[in-house]
Formats: sequence, structure tokens, C-alpha cells
Amino acid sequence: MPSTPQVRTGKITGKIVDVSDSSITVETNNKGQTLRAATYLIDRRTKIKGAPTVGQEVVVKYREERGVVVATNIEVKKTKRPRA
Repeated sequence: MPSTPQVRTGKITGKIVDVSDSSITVETNNKGQTLRAATYLIDRRTKIKGAPTVGQEVVVKYREERGVVVATNIEVKKTKRPRA
């Protein structure tokens, strides 16, 4: 009987460095360590809250199955506006 493929899930927070209709690349910084960029595929099941653009902070929930990493939920973090 074949084994069921392992599915790994996770969540990252970072800054968008590239975004298209089919993928999003997010740069993260872990407590002073060097920056790391990761790309997540966007498919028809990906839920997107907000309008992701380069430079914005974002939270990406993802799943990894058979070496493919797909964003399941993308949420643009609200930027704090300075008070006048």
C-alpha cells in the first residue's frame, strides 16, 4: 500500500519583494539574522485579504506537499498611519 504524501503547513510574516498572479515572494528577518526570501505559489484556492503590493508587510499561511509550496492564505497587514 503506497504511503500518503507528507503535507507540511506553516505561517510566515515578512515584506513582499515580488508579487504576480501566480506567486508571491516574501523576505523575512529572523531576529537579526540575514534576510531570507521565499516564494509561494498562488492558486485558485488561495484566499487573499487586501491588495498585496511590493514593500507591504504580509502574513502568508502555506502548505508544502511533494516539494511544492502553495500559499493558502495571504493577508496584507494594515500599516499604521502617523497621527496628524
